[in-house]
Amino acid sequence: MITLFRRRRNDVVARWPQLPALLLPVVLLLAMIAAIAPAAGATAATYPDPETISGATYAHDPSMVKTASGRYSLFYTGGGIQISTSTDRVHWSAAGQALPGGAT
Repeated sequence: MITLFRRRRNDVVARWPQLPALLLPVVLLLAMIAAIAPAAGATAATYPDPETISGATYAHDPSMVKTASGRYSLFYTGGGIQISTSTDRVHWSAAGQALPGGAT
């Protein structure tokens, strides 16, 4: 009976070095969840409700950039590369073509 107990105890002791390797995936999973979960007291960013846009609003295949001065330029195709500009992304005005003479 004592031999059997020692054998079981030895089995448990022999498996002890494997325990950290078995726990590693669990620890990594918990670390990933903690990194993804928002911090306590954190709130989502707030954005204004969408507004109705006006002006030169047609844009096929658009690309928008914000210039250093804070003005938005919208480039789009359709009869050449057209440009519209805005200061608030709500009111747009046509600014002509990027290549008025066409590309050669």
